[in-house]
Amino acid sequence: MRKQQRGITIVELLVASVVLGLLGLLTVALFRTGASGWKKLEAQSTMLADYEVLTAKISKEVQRSVVASVDIDSPGVNGPTLSFLSAMDNNGVFALDTTTFKPRWQKYLIFYFDQANRKLYLNEVELIPGSPEADAPEPLPSYDAFTGNIEDYRNGGRLLMTDLDTCTFTLNNSLIEVEVSGTRKRYGDEKPEKLHMICRAAFRN
Repeated sequence: MRKQQRGITIVELLVASVVLGLLGLLTVALFRTGASGWKKLEAQSTMLADYEVLTAKISKEVQRSVVASVDIDSPGVNGPTLSFLSAMDNNGVFALDTTTFKPRWQKYLIFYFDQANRKLYLNEVELIPGSPEADAPEPLPSYDAFTGNIEDYRNGGRLLMTDLDTCTFTLNNSLIEVEVSGTRKRYGDEKPEKLHMICRAAFRN
């Protein structure tokens, strides 16, 4: 005799529904965790990439310059400012006096933190032809004998980094220290990612 097939009971159906529901919740939780981790990693990676560009630029330029040309206006009216001379001309060539084999200074590099907008900029101010600073390096306020006001040069330039909360420039003998900290919000998340870094580089003697 053939056995009669038994159907699914209501209890079995309820158990299956509960199991499927739990699996669904687990899947959603795993997805949210993965998405949150990806957003966090993306925010951190972007901030670190910006910081690497900043430190590479500052380190390279500092090593080409001399401490005699350095001026730091900290904290300044609108944020700290770091300025020093550069011997790089408009073609990206290091200008050198062929007789003395000393640098021929071409311009002032001005790194300034706009604290109101949480941005760090680099402005370049070319020396006026015939300026004595081309051969005898002096800080920017000495070059600008009319006002000596560093705030006059805190405008425009190249944007180096955004989302900064603090930025400080400190000079100890020939060693410059740049310390930055910032926060950047993650998409779809109220909790921002944080960054705190210190860059050190030495000027030429």
